Amino acid sequence: MTSRASLYLVFYLVLVGCSTKMDDLRLSGEQMERMAELYDQANAQLDMDTAKAIQTAKYMLESAEFLEYRAGIGDAHYLLGIAYDFKGKYDSSAYHHLIALQERRELNDEKKKGKSYVNLGILYWHLGLIKEARDCQETAIAIWKKSGNVKSEANAYHNLGLIEQDDKKYDQAESAYQCSLHLHQQLGNHAKVARLYNDLAAVNELKGNQDNRKILGYYEKALKTTQSSNDGYAIGWLHCNIGRAYNSLNKADSALFFLSKAKNYLELLPGRKRSLVVVYNAMAEAHRSKKEWKQAIQVLEKAERLENQVTGKLREVYLETYQLFRDIYKAQHNPAQVRNYQKKYQGIQAELVKITVLAENVQLKNQVEVKNLEQFFLWKTYREMERMYDLMQMVLIPMCLMLIIGGWRHYKQSKMNRIYQNLLMDGMPHFKFDERESDKDDDK
Repeated sequence: MTSRASLYLVFYLVLVGCSTKMDDLRLSGEQMERMAELYDQANAQLDMDTAKAIQTAKYMLESAEFLEYRAGIGDAHYLLGIAYDFKGKYDSSAYHHLIALQERRELNDEKKKGKSYVNLGILYWHLGLIKEARDCQETAIAIWKKSGNVKSEANAYHNLGLIEQDDKKYDQAESAYQCSLHLHQQLGNHAKVARLYNDLAAVNELKGNQDNRKILGYYEKALKTTQSSNDGYAIGWLHCNIGRAYNSLNKADSALFFLSKAKNYLELLPGRKRSLVVVYNAMAEAHRSKKEWKQAIQVLEKAERLENQVTGKLREVYLETYQLFRDIYKAQHNPAQVRNYQKKYQGIQAELVKITVLAENVQLKNQVEVKNLEQFFLWKTYREMERMYDLMQMVLIPMCLMLIIGGWRHYKQSKMNRIYQNLLMDGMPHFKFDERESDKDDDK
């Protein structure tokens, strides 16, 4: 019995030691804490300094690979995917997001798998791959529903609304926003509720909804909700949208009132440069309608100074900036500046065309990379099983030899005992040998 128990224990330890799902058991508490610190550090740096975030995430990846900590490897690739998306390096972002997603699939980590789908969907959206972006958000929504993560489900619905809005499917966008709004109201998340009322008003304006009371009702609800919120972005973006709405009604003074408030909020926030450029453009539009050329040029120059901080598809906001520059300099009869900003306008157009081409390349490359990753993980699983088999051989062969030798010795001893018993019975026929005692002795 002792030998059998030992054998089972050995089998258990071998299986645990070789399982990829038990990697964290091989890490010390200090190593786990260090990994968590690196993740939090890189995550915090994403909005403040993307270059530092990439550096920290790469160091985390090297450490995780050295320790063969697969959860850490997936987390590092996930952070790199987000960072490269922020930098507008979409091909690199796609590569890291795909590896992160594959790692999390292998580990069957539903929570992190959902996060990967969300951010991969945002990347596809930035590339203009609407179908892929939609599929990723819908997959994430299904994961969050199954796991009961209401907050993440609400955020994924909001992302889906933005994607549908960008695809000019305004009814689907409004429906997604309503789902997100309902869930955030359940959670009591005032900042998100305010932002969603804002988005609902904006999408109804884009639909050309003639019911101004409905749009104003959303804006009023958003303003009311922001009073109990400390989300500077939600408040700033709300004022921006109201200002732009007044611009469309040719009420420049009212527009400038709300846009100035939006500028004050958004200028304080890191990582919101594209939104700030939208505000500057709207302010320039209001000044232009009042023929205040100098003030219009001043705010447009502020927008221009932020150009190197706005990356990828988000740079399309500068099409409006340079269009406004051209219109204003035309009105001032300045052909040199008109030509200058015409070139810049065309430069942005060329960048957006490159992104479209890049999207097609990423789409094709992703298909190849997914197959390669699947083959790689199959090979990795095969190698791990091979290692387990080799280790089991190293343990099993000596154990089997020991069992065979022990069994043979036990058999020989039993045989000798039988011989002695027979001899005794032949020599002393009057003596009755207790068979049960003999069996007990044999067992001992």
